[in-house]
Amino acid sequence: MDRKDYISLAKMIGRHILWSIPIMFVTILAINWLFFDYQPLEDTEGWLRDSLFMATRFTVYLLPWDIYSSMRRIKKGKETRKQLEQYDGLYTER
Repeated sequence: MDRKDYISLAKMIGRHILWSIPIMFVTILAINWLFFDYQPLEDTEGWLRDSLFMATRFTVYLLPWDIYSSMRRIKKGKETRKQLEQYDGLYTER
């Protein structure tokens, strides 16, 4: 992997973190409210803190898989570029 690939990997991981924490936070809030009978008006601060902690923890647990799948996607993209260059002769690398 060259420098450009590492930059792409960092962007993919950044997007993963930026999108997954808010989505998981809202999902965990909804699950807690629907299934575990949390009362947000009685303990709002603790409820939000616990949900945010769980969302962050799940995001960190998913990071190794995200790194692995992102690296595979980058490698596959490189192979596709090489094949296009080889067979068509139309692709020019920037």
